[in-house]
Amino acid sequence: MAEITKEYFDKSLKNLATKGDLDNLATKDDLVQLEQNLKNHVEKEIFNLAEVNAKSFERIERKLEQREERVDRLEHDVKMINQVLSTFKFIP
Repeated sequence: MAEITKEYFDKSLKNLATKGDLDNLATKDDLVQLEQNLKNHVEKEIFNLAEVNAKSFERIERKLEQREERVDRLEHDVKMINQVLSTFKFIP
């Protein structure tokens, strides 16, 4: 069986992380909190997006209603013009 030399052992240990190296890594609790914060943020943004969409649809509906009223007025005006014109006799 091969013996492990001190040089080989020291070289192998040099590649391992130290406690100081590991201090900067997130803990499980950190990751759980980060996940919850992310979920909360996503839910908030989904709500905000839904609110923006609802307001946009309301604006579009108002514009459509205004256009419908305008078309109704124009149709009424055309009808009145046709009635007046029908009373005149045109000579070809």
